[in-house]
Amino acid sequence: MKQKYNEALIDLNKILVLEPNNYYTLRTRGKTYQKLEKYNEALTDFNNVLNKVPNDVLALRLRGETFQKSKKYNRF
Repeated sequence: MKQKYNEALIDLNKILVLEPNNYYTLRTRGKTYQKLEKYNEALTDFNNVLNKVPNDVLALRLRGETFQKSKKYNRF
């Protein structure tokens, strides 16, 4: 399963090179990092989404889940 997520990261990174402001792709990459337990990278992506779209409810929820999974409860 991890192999598929790593393959997805390659494609998502290619998209972000072409469209660096594509917040949907950035959020999807954050979800992929979360699945790979790369929580710092996931949090960076979710924070970048929220800088672009502050009221993105899904990014807020995913960031909260990532904080919980990484046990970083008091950090933003």
